[in-house]
Amino acid sequence: RTVKGEEVTLDYQGQRCETHVGGLLHVVSDSQRGGFIRGGFIYTCFMAVFIGMGSLARPTHSFHEVVSAVHELVIMEEFPKDRDPSRPTVQSAPFEKNFYHIGNWEEYWTWVQA
Repeated sequence: RTVKGEEVTLDYQGQRCETHVGGLLHVVSDSQRGGFIRGGFIYTCFMAVFIGMGSLARPTHSFHEVVSAVHELVIMEEFPKDRDPSRPTVQSAPFEKNFYHIGNWEEYWTWVQA
């Protein structure tokens, strides 16, 4: 019997109920959409934990110590002082020059050769 109390004729042996195809498709699509949303949320959580654990497991302090040492020895290294004050060159300046004070190619090559 239907909800309205009407008698339903069976299309095949073992049939329990009769539904409209549109309603059935709507139920199936809603259940699949819920699964996609749930799966997407679980995947996002997994990736966040995976990336977080991968980032936290690396020994970054030793890397930063090496970078700091290279920065001090290479970038902050001063230009060599000019030996002959009567011959002014790029190397002679009223202040101490390092890599950050390079203004042209001649100064760059002086810094590289030093």
